[in-house]
Amino acid sequence: FLDKPEGARLTTNTSQNTIIKGDTVTFKCIVMAAVPQVSIYKFYFNGSLLSDNSNSEYTLNNVNRSQHHGDYKCVPHNAVGDGAEATVRLNINVPVQFTEVPQNITVNTSAPLFLSCDASGFPEPKIRWEKSGIKLSDTKQLNISSSNRNYAGEYVCIASNGVRWEKTVRAYVTVQYPPTIQNVTTSSKKSWIGQTVTLKCLSDGVPTPTLSWYKPQGSGINNVTARENEVQVPLKGDQDFGHYKCTAANGLVPSDKKLIKINQIKKPGKASIKSESVIQATSITIQWTAPADGGSPITGFQMILQKDGTEIKKVNITDPGTTSYSFHGLEKDTNYTVKLFSRNVVFEGDPTVWNIKTKFEGAPDVVEIDELPSETTDDTITLKWKEPESNGKVIIMYTVYQRVVTDGKVGQWREIKKTRDVSVRELKIALERGKVYQFAITATNELGESLKQEGANIQLVKTEGSMFK
Repeated sequence: FLDKPEGARLTTNTSQNTIIKGDTVTFKCIVMAAVPQVSIYKFYFNGSLLSDNSNSEYTLNNVNRSQHHGDYKCVPHNAVGDGAEATVRLNINVPVQFTEVPQNITVNTSAPLFLSCDASGFPEPKIRWEKSGIKLSDTKQLNISSSNRNYAGEYVCIASNGVRWEKTVRAYVTVQYPPTIQNVTTSSKKSWIGQTVTLKCLSDGVPTPTLSWYKPQGSGINNVTARENEVQVPLKGDQDFGHYKCTAANGLVPSDKKLIKINQIKKPGKASIKSESVIQATSITIQWTAPADGGSPITGFQMILQKDGTEIKKVNITDPGTTSYSFHGLEKDTNYTVKLFSRNVVFEGDPTVWNIKTKFEGAPDVVEIDELPSETTDDTITLKWKEPESNGKVIIMYTVYQRVVTDGKVGQWREIKKTRDVSVRELKIALERGKVYQFAITATNELGESLKQEGANIQLVKTEGSMFK
């Protein structure tokens, strides 16, 4: 017998009939029984006809919430008439989009600080503020009633609604405060006529302060707008010995000043380097025995550090009881020359010269990954690697990187895992079929992160369905 279509169902190719803005959705009208067969499928959206033809499927491309969110209906039709309708509600989620972004701002100490951020999307986005990885607020506006220098820095507004990935926008806050001189130094606190000393003044402050040096009699030497003012001062006569003053000013109150004294000295003999002196990779500690004083008490020592004949550091030691000194921040496995001068109240003696070579120590060596299959049909792969040479410092972390090779072109390395349990040197990683992967692992100690393997040493792993040859 003849009958209208029965048992109609309307389905979509989405999860729970939910799709993301910009994607494509296909509706399919399924009929359990119809005699004769269905000849026309009518698709409706919110009551408006979309199509009526023999195609049981209807596809929407590049969907958006304002046009496509709502109720869809299918009415199957045969020669007898329209069958019972089937309906489905299509939900369209919209990724986060910023509608208001915070601006970089400058405030004075104790002034209020205000930052604002907003975003649109569906579901409605949640906003939070972070600074240096620490959560500050769950509100769109960030209000700080009284700022200080600790509030300076980068603030991150993060918006998320569970659709794809969260988005971030950044703003930098500058907090202005008066300068404080942190240190004033001289290359020599005791010197003699005919020499030149180096004065250095270090200060903080925002805006950058103007640093000025003054001679003991009050006449100006120089001024620069910077956080450091280093000046060479020739000592031509008795008037050049005494208290030198550094001042710092940036238009905010109070300004600051500090004094440093240069005492007049003379010269004597030659110190002996002790065998107890220690050579490390990035430092050396020199110990010595004071020489004969030449008739005047020893007042101090001067040390010069050279590399390839070039002076890289000069140190003046004004405590005559000091018989050791350490240089830090040296290059590993490098030749240096240390010159040690002894001083008394009149003269500087001839130098003791010590030629040394620092030890080798640094970031770990390159991590070697165990042999990987060139092709795999699995959905995961397990990386195993050997412990590299630590170069003198304990390895504290491994970092695993991955990149995709597309049409013979390698992509950017992407960090996928940090592991601080260095006793475990293997990791299972999920793979996506149809792709070609490369992996690299680095080791980190307190001196830095090792280099990644490069070139021919990096293995290719092809997954099932990849077109790479």
